[in-house]
Amino acid sequence: MSSYEHNASTSRPEQRRRPIETGEAIAVVCLVVGLLVYHAFTIGRQSWFIDEANELVHCRVAWAEIIHVPDSMPPLYSYLLKAWTSTFGVETARWPSALCGIATVVAMWWYARQVVSQRIAVVAAGVLAISPFLLYYSQLVRAYSMFTLLACLTIGQFAITVRQPSKGKWALLGLLWVLGMFTHYYFAFVIVALWIIGLAADARRFVLPLLLTSIAAGVLSLPILISLKSDFAFQHDLREPRPLSLAAAAYTYVSFFSGYTLGPSKPELQTFPVREAAKQVMPWAVAIGGCSLLLGMAGIKRLASQRLASAVVLLAVLPIILAGGLGVATGITYNVRFVVWCIVPIAVLMASGMAESWPRWWGKLATIGLLVISLVAINNRTFVPRYQNEDLRAAAEFIEQEGEQASRVFVVSDYLSCVLDFYMAEPDRIAELPVAGEANQIIDSAADVQLAIDSMDQLTSTGEECWVVYSRAFHGDPEQLLLDRLLDDQQLELAAEFAGVRVYRHAAEQRE
Repeated sequence: MSSYEHNASTSRPEQRRRPIETGEAIAVVCLVVGLLVYHAFTIGRQSWFIDEANELVHCRVAWAEIIHVPDSMPPLYSYLLKAWTSTFGVETARWPSALCGIATVVAMWWYARQVVSQRIAVVAAGVLAISPFLLYYSQLVRAYSMFTLLACLTIGQFAITVRQPSKGKWALLGLLWVLGMFTHYYFAFVIVALWIIGLAADARRFVLPLLLTSIAAGVLSLPILISLKSDFAFQHDLREPRPLSLAAAAYTYVSFFSGYTLGPSKPELQTFPVREAAKQVMPWAVAIGGCSLLLGMAGIKRLASQRLASAVVLLAVLPIILAGGLGVATGITYNVRFVVWCIVPIAVLMASGMAESWPRWWGKLATIGLLVISLVAINNRTFVPRYQNEDLRAAAEFIEQEGEQASRVFVVSDYLSCVLDFYMAEPDRIAELPVAGEANQIIDSAADVQLAIDSMDQLTSTGEECWVVYSRAFHGDPEQLLLDRLLDDQQLELAAEFAGVRVYRHAAEQRE
């Protein structure tokens, strides 16, 4: 007998209904209110990230054109964002992701209480609520929070449907699959993982409706082919391909608990020597690995008693292998964000481990350890400049307060200009270096440096004050060749420094 058949046949009606208890409801309401308060106080603290700025530009095009704009994703989120910002304004653009993140916490509780237990459901919802990883994507103007929500709903609905199947439940599962495929191409890995779980269970009674649901969802998802070719080309050509490696896989699992805010920041990883990066992240990796391993083993033991362990572990591991394999086959760089939804099964595994091991001293220690790690990561993201977005909002405000409106603003590189466009009153003043108007530029030779200086000469007049906005070195000037030349020869003066951004003042008459 399969695990699903076993559970369905041994569950009594009153167990399946599981009325919501007062304490359970209060706990979930507190989580939701706490998240709303957290987002209300923090969601606007940081400047737009480059991906957010590009997404906001993307959703400005006409409704009929959105599906044709290269974006590396299907268009559903862009349509939602366009509708939201048209109604509530661009300044609220992060709230759809925040609401999806909150909804994911509620969905986790709702489905886990029916599939696992009420206690583990509340704990799993709590694990997600304080996850620095989910909180990061819940304040990012991209589809990843929505992707995670739909994956959570799909996994939960699948578990409920195969236990107590009905036409309505299969139809709802199919609808979630369609929405997921219109949100992210990698949602296909959710479906593949669920298919493998179903086949491994050898539950012949639901293979036919599962097949029919998949076919119907596949047919309804065919319109995404309109954007697939251009999106694939966009993602493929974005940067030099970096396939999945053991180090990248380890970094993925560390990120699930660190939210990119322990050890080197994401930009620093682009420039730090491997040895230095490993040295900085190792203490956190050991702490995360120790706590999560203890809780994970206890969680497997707890879930095994309900014949759910293999399914949860597979959902936490298989998508990373699939995403890495696809990257090797297609030349698309592997990225943690492609498997962002794996935080859902990991939360279930950690919550099950906490419930199983809490009576033991090491269970308490591991649980408290992960809690402390999460709080430190959240604090770093919120208050430590090293881990924050480049503060181009503050840079723009400084330039407009200190400089003449006619002064030119040079940006190194085009990576930052899109964001500055949102904050400068006159975005026409902005010019990328080394060549204005060209994308994905990298200054890696003396010729590129001279090209940038020539561009500055051509776009400014003698005696005209101008500004140079410079970010972390890897953004277009990885060896700081241009910056060193400007500092040595052009008498550049550091005027202000913000999170990830330096603003330099320069007078054209000083150049020869």
